[in-house]
Amino acid sequence: MAFVGGGAAVRRQPLFSAMKQPSLIKQLRGILAEYPDGGQILKELIQNAEDAGAREVKILFDAGSTSRDAVDQEPEFTKFFQTPALCVYNDAVFTDQDWEGIKMIYSSIKEEDKSKVGRFGLGFKSVFHITDYPCIISGDQMLLIDPQKPPERVNARFEIPGLHDPWEGLDMNDFYKGLGGHFGIDHSMINDGRYSGTLFWFPLRKRPSPLSENLYDERKILDLFDGLKSEAPSILIFLRSLESLSIYTATENDHSTKVLKSQKKKHLSLHVSIKNAKDHVRQSREKFYAKMETNRSDVASMTDYCIEITDKARVTDHHWVVLNYFAGNFASERFQTLIDDKDLSMSPCVSIAVSLDRINQPFEGHIYCFMPLPKEGSKLTGLSFHVNGFFALSQNRHHMKWVTDEQKMQKVFDKNVLWNQYMVNEALPKAFQVIYLSLVRRAKQNGNSITDVMNVYRLLPNVNNVLDKWRKFIYNALSLVKPEKILFCRDLNDWISLQKSVFASFDNLPRHLEHVRSSVKECLKCMGHYLVEVPHEIVSTFKLIFPRQVTDVTPMLLAGYMRQNIKYIELDDKTKFNILDYLVSDGDSTKLESLHLILLASREWAAFSQQGKPIYICNENIVSLFPWMANRFLAPDAHSTSTETFCVSGLFQLREFTDSEMKTFLQKTMSKNLDITSTVSKTSPINIQWLEKVWRVIGGNIDKFASLPLVPYLQSGRFLSRYTVKLIPLSTPFLVVAACRGATVPNELVRPLNLLETVRPEILTDYVQEVVVTDGMEMLESSDADNWETFLRSDYFIEGIIRLLRYQTKFETATIGLNGTDEISIIDLLSNLKIKQVNGLKTMLKYKGNIVQGTESMKTCFIRNTDIDLVANSEQGKVRYELYFQVASNSSSYTIQHKLFTEADGLIKLVDLCTLCKLSKFTSHCVRDLMALMDRPQMISLELDQRKVDAYNLPFGFLRSAFPSPGTYVEPRFFPFMVQGIMPFKRHEYMYAALEIDNEHVNDETDRDDDMEDEMFIYVHIVHEIRNPNEISQLSTRYVVNVGNRFENRVEVPIYRLYKFLPQQQDNGQDIVEYDSEPVGSLPFDDNCRRIRDILREAFKLPLKDRKAVIRRLIKKWYPDKNEGREEYCTRVFNYMKDVILRLERGENIEGEINAATGMSEPDMSDSCYRDTATTAYNLGARYARGFKENIDDYNRSNRQGNYAHRSSNTCARPSVGESKRWLRQAKRDFTSARTALECSEHSSKPCYNWICFICHQACEKSLKAAWFSKDANLCPRRSHSLATIADNLGHTLLEEEARRFEENLQIAGHSYFRLRYPDSVYGNDIPSDVFDKDDAEFAVEATERILDMVDDFVQ
Repeated sequence: MAFVGGGAAVRRQPLFSAMKQPSLIKQLRGILAEYPDGGQILKELIQNAEDAGAREVKILFDAGSTSRDAVDQEPEFTKFFQTPALCVYNDAVFTDQDWEGIKMIYSSIKEEDKSKVGRFGLGFKSVFHITDYPCIISGDQMLLIDPQKPPERVNARFEIPGLHDPWEGLDMNDFYKGLGGHFGIDHSMINDGRYSGTLFWFPLRKRPSPLSENLYDERKILDLFDGLKSEAPSILIFLRSLESLSIYTATENDHSTKVLKSQKKKHLSLHVSIKNAKDHVRQSREKFYAKMETNRSDVASMTDYCIEITDKARVTDHHWVVLNYFAGNFASERFQTLIDDKDLSMSPCVSIAVSLDRINQPFEGHIYCFMPLPKEGSKLTGLSFHVNGFFALSQNRHHMKWVTDEQKMQKVFDKNVLWNQYMVNEALPKAFQVIYLSLVRRAKQNGNSITDVMNVYRLLPNVNNVLDKWRKFIYNALSLVKPEKILFCRDLNDWISLQKSVFASFDNLPRHLEHVRSSVKECLKCMGHYLVEVPHEIVSTFKLIFPRQVTDVTPMLLAGYMRQNIKYIELDDKTKFNILDYLVSDGDSTKLESLHLILLASREWAAFSQQGKPIYICNENIVSLFPWMANRFLAPDAHSTSTETFCVSGLFQLREFTDSEMKTFLQKTMSKNLDITSTVSKTSPINIQWLEKVWRVIGGNIDKFASLPLVPYLQSGRFLSRYTVKLIPLSTPFLVVAACRGATVPNELVRPLNLLETVRPEILTDYVQEVVVTDGMEMLESSDADNWETFLRSDYFIEGIIRLLRYQTKFETATIGLNGTDEISIIDLLSNLKIKQVNGLKTMLKYKGNIVQGTESMKTCFIRNTDIDLVANSEQGKVRYELYFQVASNSSSYTIQHKLFTEADGLIKLVDLCTLCKLSKFTSHCVRDLMALMDRPQMISLELDQRKVDAYNLPFGFLRSAFPSPGTYVEPRFFPFMVQGIMPFKRHEYMYAALEIDNEHVNDETDRDDDMEDEMFIYVHIVHEIRNPNEISQLSTRYVVNVGNRFENRVEVPIYRLYKFLPQQQDNGQDIVEYDSEPVGSLPFDDNCRRIRDILREAFKLPLKDRKAVIRRLIKKWYPDKNEGREEYCTRVFNYMKDVILRLERGENIEGEINAATGMSEPDMSDSCYRDTATTAYNLGARYARGFKENIDDYNRSNRQGNYAHRSSNTCARPSVGESKRWLRQAKRDFTSARTALECSEHSSKPCYNWICFICHQACEKSLKAAWFSKDANLCPRRSHSLATIADNLGHTLLEEEARRFEENLQIAGHSYFRLRYPDSVYGNDIPSDVFDKDDAEFAVEATERILDMVDDFVQ
């Protein structure tokens, strides 16, 4: 220790030093890293202009090209005036503070100014993405910034009045060459000594520099402009001063050869302006901000904006209503604390903007902090309007500061995060309240027009689309307006509260009942309920937020209203029918008790009751027989599926009118109106006309009415005038037949009684038949007949019929049951029915094999049953049904369908006969519903599933089609017998097609023909053809095909992806078998070449992948070795085809003359991009030709049985190596992702081990399915997610055990699989991330690796 003087110690001083600061270049590079390159750069410059109070901004891209040699030479400052360059002008002038602020790094002069947004001093620095040498001119100064200079020489400032004086390193000729003529930069400006505005000049960086390696060119600048254009309609609506924005371009050709023109030529690319800004918007803005700065209370201002956009020559207007709101003294205490916090120094100003332009188009709300924030993800808010506020943003101004996942369970202390929470959840809801109620008032003032009402509803979002961060805002906002009158009732022409409103959203309404909506609404209105009609998503929003305070009509609720208010009785019949359908649409009919919704034949309405007298369901012919008992019958026009259901269920008083009831009613009627002699006259209540009706109803069903006196026997007079008739019972011994008047009927047919011919009962005995007269009848080609025959014979329909009949047997005890023998007969009858359209359809009676002359009868529809001699089975007398129909030649498909449905001998009767007449009335109604699915037969199964009808599959031996079901993979042995020619399909070929699917999964950019060595096809059913009438090209034809449930059900494919199969001929009868469906050489050589040339010309208009598909097919069809005996012909065609391909590839003319020398030499394709395509097709063709020649005889002998029976593809193994590799490749990618996630989890505070386990499960699932594809693609359980289920039956014991162990250890077997992802699948308050730990994830990764290795070996 040192001492001095009187002994005082001398204290040593520490060594002080400054913090090491990075160089300016490094600091700027750090800023550029935070401010990503892109459209935000232009927004920062616009925001700077807004903060400076500018009213207009003009942006120019000058595409001129100035020599870059001067950059590294004197004069020093020439590089600041180079072109191409981006130029940005605004009409505000820099203040002294602005000049200081532009030079700051990580600081700003605006930090404590609550009215300014650019407060970090970083936004402007983002321009260094574009340039190394920014130039700024404003007022009387010019500033040139060169960050690469020493710190004391970075900023070079020039006084504008002295620019014409000599300056070291400044050549004014270079200055004028670059900037001259742009936005007032000229000699006069220099002479005046002042520039009225601010101009930024950014020469584009054309080569890497120490500041940045990012290079800019015209394309990237125009991309920035395009990004700005997309936001143009709303970019001005939240700003304080800016009123117009313009974008210009100036090309190199627009520059004069002179050093300076007074004004360089610019092309206006975009102009955005506020219409009539001076008259209205400017005043509204100034008034609001003046109040905001002087008033401590809440301030609100609503303004209408019309934004005019001129995009080149197109002018459009965009209309907005904007509400600016300032939260003053009414802010909560905690919010007020943040408002007063000088460290934050932020303004509690928010805004909401609603677009008034869209009608029914979805609108995507955006977040603004005066300028739109960059869009990150699929959406920013999910709201139906834009929101703006002085939000606390990240340093690069890309997003708002929110609570992070780690902070969600902790108390938040970050003032910026808290500020945003209060802005979103307190200030914005109040702004929402103000704009909502203001728009309601405006709507009232304008007479509540539809437009004004919809403008209000545009504020109500679909809460399901709203992001979680914004849902509390919606709850708070709607809670503020809920007590108010916020919903419009059209019937009152007034606004009412949510509490008084009744909605009719019909959430669970079946699709086939869409027509009942208006009837339900009318019913609610007539009972005095305030029906509010708003878009469905708005109702959903209210129901989710206020579930107990929303009244949304349901069948049960409507039934309750109707029991309380009988006014619904006044509604018309059709409306009440619809209401009845709606009430039972939920499957519960008990709610109908005491509701007057049964329309009687007397036109009165009866109430549903479980105790009342029976009300009978029958047709109008029966009702007309008993007019004095009309109140015992359901009105014929009230029949529906619902009433049939009530009848079957027996819950209410509705009953089916059976023969027993018919006999009882006839007995009562006759005992009331007949005397003891049973004689009637023309004036009797029971007369001949009444008897005619009775006989029409009874028809041929006479056994049960044999004891009733119903046969009129003429005693005196004539039937056509005065008569006396005695009624005799049917039990009187005689035989009658329905015949035309004047028919020559053998005497033994009719007993000589004076019977009225028109009421003779139709009795066709074993000796009397009605037959079709084929003489003069013309069979017609009819797509309608083909379609209906195909549909009724389809596996889909037959399975549906058997399901209905089984359901009927199970639940309708009154009907005749169905046994196994019946099922076989029904399947056989439906499988062999025929439908034909004819001209000249008529029938005659045949008695004991002889035609009865004079019994001809013209028919619209007739069902013929015929005995077919089945030689193969040595069976005689099997009945087959054929439906003949005739209609006018110009009848539409709808007219034909209506005729076939309504005729007595139509489709319903045909199905009834084929089902052995076992269909009940209820089942017949269901059959009609199935027939409505004629265009979508695969939907029959789903329709019956929805009706809870038990499932059923046709036995394999009874499947109608000789071809497998759609989606089944075609076995390779059939490939040689697929037609390579590209030609349209005929209707009878629609059920027998194959679709090439291998190319579906080959990327256009990496299309490899070597992958096509093994082609892949599936069986498909063609639904219909799509042909563009404006296209004559055959390749433009497309088809909609059914590809089966394992794929996408229906897809649209081009003709060149579809293949026909060669017909299987039992007896060839020729020495040379044609390999394709069109004989090779059937066309002259030149005609054939022209056709191939036309096909290739059209093929080269297709994408590369499709073009190659066409070329492959042509080569496989025409390569020489394929066509035995015609090699020379095919060689010439083959060579010509390759020559055309090469010419088209080179862009040469292909319209050359075809002569004897054509195709004699083989073109060289070694340098062609189609070389591999040709080679692959050639090899495939050779393989197919060998298979064809070796197996054609066996193929022709096979149809439903044999080695080449297509049906066997359903049962034979069909490995798909390509598909196996594809699934395995994805499985390995998933596994890599899971393993990487496990390695990274060590660095995460809250790792999601459940997600790692889920990805591993996905990898295992896909790898096991890859194993199935390598074994048999048809048996791959695509829809199963259980590893144990998938591995079962693979024949690999170790794989099965490993798959089962994976699920057992993670406890995810069966439905527990959902524990990997969904919180509601785990117990208590846990979530999946809580349930699975690191040990589980490590086990999953190890087990997945083992399974992948085993599958690799299995596939190999």
